[in-house]
Amino acid sequence: MPTPPGGVDTEGLINAHQVGDVVRSLCVQLDPKASHVVVGITGCNLVARVMEIPSVPDPEVRAVLRGEMDHYRILPQGQSAFDFYRLPDLPSEDGSAPEEALSRVLLMGAEERLVASYRSTIDSSGFNLMAVEPGSIAALRAISPLLNSEDADATIVLSPVGTDIFITYSGDLQFYRRVDTGLPELRTVQSVLSGPSGPQQRQVSLLGSPDDFEEYDQVSAPTEQAAFNNQAVSLLVTEIQRSLDYFLREFTPASEKMRIRFVIGDDDGAELFKVIMQYLRRDAELINSLTHLPTSSNLDASLISSQGHRFIVAAGLAFRKAGGDFDRYPILDLSVGDKVITERRASPKVMLASMVGSGVVIAATMMLALLVNMQISRANQSLQQAKTELESLTKEHADKVAKLDRQNNLVTAIKYRDKPMREAIEFISACVARRATLETIRIEDSGNIFVTGETASMQTIADIMDTMNLSPSLEPVRLNALQRIQLDQNRRSLRFDIQTAFVKPPAPTTVASAGTPAPAPTGGK
Repeated sequence: MPTPPGGVDTEGLINAHQVGDVVRSLCVQLDPKASHVVVGITGCNLVARVMEIPSVPDPEVRAVLRGEMDHYRILPQGQSAFDFYRLPDLPSEDGSAPEEALSRVLLMGAEERLVASYRSTIDSSGFNLMAVEPGSIAALRAISPLLNSEDADATIVLSPVGTDIFITYSGDLQFYRRVDTGLPELRTVQSVLSGPSGPQQRQVSLLGSPDDFEEYDQVSAPTEQAAFNNQAVSLLVTEIQRSLDYFLREFTPASEKMRIRFVIGDDDGAELFKVIMQYLRRDAELINSLTHLPTSSNLDASLISSQGHRFIVAAGLAFRKAGGDFDRYPILDLSVGDKVITERRASPKVMLASMVGSGVVIAATMMLALLVNMQISRANQSLQQAKTELESLTKEHADKVAKLDRQNNLVTAIKYRDKPMREAIEFISACVARRATLETIRIEDSGNIFVTGETASMQTIADIMDTMNLSPSLEPVRLNALQRIQLDQNRRSLRFDIQTAFVKPPAPTTVASAGTPAPAPTGGK
């Protein structure tokens, strides 16, 4: 479908709304069953360079190229979009790998506003943009079946928007140069006149071809001499020859056996090729860009040479990431070069509203966090206080339980052991009182009683022992220890330790069997 009038200005910028409607209507007719679009961009605004940079990892190549572009002022700083492709190294003359520490990189870029217009066009059409690729790279991918040769192949593509020079070696791209001289510059002023309206202006479509006006396609050269500008042809051939000589001089393995092909996308390409060969110092051949593509007979009949460039660019875009030999050549995307900002970016008001909303959400979150933190602190304090009270109650309860256990043990001992402990303690205390000092009375579970104390004379100790022997519930008293203690220079004391025990209950009597006399009682009344 032709580009609408006014859809593309003289600088190559696209009117997103007008061209977006055309793209949408065209895709609706094609019914592609897909929502992603790849766009080819081919204008004189494109920049292409083969640059030598230090051997750095791929993530650092973009930063190095950005610095080189700013140094040489290739594109405006901060207003450019670019992508790169690392070219393979050519082998040396002896077949070994080169020892140089430099890498060759193909750099292609454009102004940010130009790439942004392409993105905005696809956004306006309602599709998703997959990539914005230079049309010359897409054309190289489409003609790749012609380049799988073991020798060096130079392919020069002359299109209405410029001249692209591709040099491959063993099927791999080794050199690329773009010259802004296109087919309109190679014609004379009389050959580009379109009736009374004057010279034909160059228009660029989404694929980088001239606008689809019938007047342009119907232009023909009256004679071979008047149709072309020999000076412009000479200058273009000089640039082509310089590129070929540079490659053969720098890369000697390519040798002098280089096959040169010209692809001229115009009706009078054969006549222009004859003029070019008058200035070129090497043999070359003219090929048709459509002959190597598996097109149908109907398509071959409908496509003329002037439309071949458009079709070959579209075919190259379709072969993007198709696998096989097509992936041997660059796959570029200018839309991710320097983070191109498209027209669909948020307006300042939307950004401001978003910032205000984000601020409100952050403030509310902070206040809520403070409230929750205060509640958590209060809950922690209440929990600590409750734990302290519980520990105090637990300790008090444990003390009470221990006291009750001791009382229970004492009561049990008094009840089941049948020992008159209270009477014994009172009797012993009465025996010692007024005559000696009682220090301790210790009663063991076995019934033994130990008494310690102090007195002034041995007679007192003897009287105490005699008095304790009078008790019917105690065993005879035994003196365990006697020690003299010097209180001062004039006084002395005796420390005694005596032992007694509760009288054990009598053993149970047994009944004698018949014929056996009962034993006689021993002792007692």
